[in-house]
Amino acid sequence: MGAEIPSLSKEFKNKSCPADLPMYDSGINPQGTPASLAQVITAAAPHARIVHFADTNHFDPSVRGKMAEQANLDALKKSGFTDIAIESSRGLQHWNNKLVDGALTRPEFEQKINMAISVAQGNEEGQWTRQIGKMAEYARDQGMRLHFADPNNGEGWCDQKSPEAEYERCEKERVLDRYDDTGALGPALRDPTKDKVFLLYGAAHFSLDNGSREAAGGNFLKLDVYKDRQAYEGNKIDYKADHQSGIPTNQIKPDLVYLIDEQRVYTTCQTAPALKQDVEALGPEKPAATMAAPMPESAPLQKPLAAGL
Repeated sequence: MGAEIPSLSKEFKNKSCPADLPMYDSGINPQGTPASLAQVITAAAPHARIVHFADTNHFDPSVRGKMAEQANLDALKKSGFTDIAIESSRGLQHWNNKLVDGALTRPEFEQKINMAISVAQGNEEGQWTRQIGKMAEYARDQGMRLHFADPNNGEGWCDQKSPEAEYERCEKERVLDRYDDTGALGPALRDPTKDKVFLLYGAAHFSLDNGSREAAGGNFLKLDVYKDRQAYEGNKIDYKADHQSGIPTNQIKPDLVYLIDEQRVYTTCQTAPALKQDVEALGPEKPAATMAAPMPESAPLQKPLAAGL
């Protein structure tokens, strides 16, 4: 179980977080910095070997769908990421291998994986299927690797007919096990000196002090992504309910928080000083320089007519 794994949490807990900060609060800097997600990815990349795009709402495909946008995929490639790992069944890796080998086209690949993920949260209309298809095709074309890296844990079943206390204990253990990600990235971490992984997982993953980050190598940066301010504040309520039931989600704070609608990134009390400096140096992207339009040619100057002519 995740709760039983030895922890090295001192490596991840920043002493600048107030001692009285509620566990459900990420302790964000209220100022924030205007920036596109591509800029944030670029700024964060040098600071960790694993960058976790923490999806805060699986039911809203527009959140994780941000990573299927061309500018954000290009930011991964330009920032040196070698691998993209997504929270989806490892059994689908077979179809990605066929896409890479040329045995499947992208539409065929999407059709194959949709058979398994059509009932996934936020995929009612196939948005997540198409987003994965675009990421998989991009990774193949750019010489990167895509991994279906769901740890497939926490899938146990609790008998609702059992005594209430026993049922609640079972449910708590099942959820704790669900967030035990110690084996999540095994296939994606081949060469610790070369591989650089961009991880798309839910925000509760890698937020518990249960050894998961250590198992991933410790060189880890978590970016919580929300649709808007309302979603960020609402998540605090969800986390608070988790804590009241004994599930310490958000125990280890995110390093950064990004609000999509604001296009603004926030540091937290967990943010390392060097990362904080790089992020706060960001600003709105400047439009590409364009050549000024050439001046119209002037009409040839005419000499004044001589008097009397």
